[in-house]
Amino acid sequence: MEENEYEKLYQFENYYWWHVGRSEIIYKLLTTYLPPTSSFDILDVGCGTGINLSILAKFGRVIGIDSSKAALKFAGKRGFKNLRQGRAEKLPFSNNSFDLVCGLDLIEHIRDDLKALKEFHRVLKNMGFLLITAPAYQFIWSEHDEALHHFRRYTLSELHRKLNLAGFRVLKRSYVITFTFPLILAYRFFKSLLPKSSLTPQSSYVILPKFLNNLLIFTLKIEAKLLKYINLPFGTSVICLAQKD
Repeated sequence: MEENEYEKLYQFENYYWWHVGRSEIIYKLLTTYLPPTSSFDILDVGCGTGINLSILAKFGRVIGIDSSKAALKFAGKRGFKNLRQGRAEKLPFSNNSFDLVCGLDLIEHIRDDLKALKEFHRVLKNMGFLLITAPAYQFIWSEHDEALHHFRRYTLSELHRKLNLAGFRVLKRSYVITFTFPLILAYRFFKSLLPKSSLTPQSSYVILPKFLNNLLIFTLKIEAKLLKYINLPFGTSVICLAQKD
């Protein structure tokens, strides 16, 4: 990821609809599927600027790890101390160390994503859980992906297959960010027709009026509740909860 994107991420994560809504989806999914305990040992791989660490801390003791010093600096600004620098493909932890490993919008940044998934499997305890989110559909690849140094986007079936190859059993899989998918698709298509405004790729944050930002957060909260009962058929992201079996 371009270093200036970390600062942008740090500023947007607290209020921007996509981040706030996704956090609600993650929290609701974990409360639905995880055993009722607050004593999990949790690893957030690719913790970035740390916004998800506060959610995960509700389920136990959390360690955040990221390959970027810049990202960890911003995570430290949020008050988190238990941070490590390292790469997903070679985690500096012993076998069977964690009850829950999270890779939240991470594996699309890794050239050998299957190697990273196998490493997550190694550090998980038997019957431990893995939560993965990633961007969906290669056909909506855009400048946004280039700015964030993505290697690919995923379909659910592709991610499911790779999780199986790494030794996981998938418990829940769905597309998310569904209700806003047509709007995002139209925006990405329209922007692709315009000349780039900068030589450096830029992520596609759109500053919205407060009422509209809150409305989009509300739609994602609805999605979070629906995921307890159904899998959503399409969306701009995929989410999978799997178990080391």
